[in-house]
Amino acid sequence: MNIKLRNNTWKLVKTDLGSSIRGEIDPPAYVNKSIKLSSRLRKQSEILEVFLHECLHGCFWDLDEGAIDKAAYDISKALYKLGARIETDKLKTKKSKYK
Repeated sequence: MNIKLRNNTWKLVKTDLGSSIRGEIDPPAYVNKSIKLSSRLRKQSEILEVFLHECLHGCFWDLDEGAIDKAAYDISKALYKLGARIETDKLKTKKSKYK
């Protein structure tokens, strides 16, 4: 699945990022960019938060991590209350470098 943010397109994939990384996004300058969500995430509320976190980085690459963390947390809680969920079963799974 492709995600377009501020005229850049990332491929959204789920993969094993190790035990401590929940998500990551390639810089906008990369040619084959991807947003990676950890396949270890189970709670719908956490998947939503991590996805929003990475999307905010894609939109506002220049903001610091603290601002992104707070905004993603607050927005994800509001959207979750409204019923927003992400079905990661529909995402392609990328092979893990940790296996």
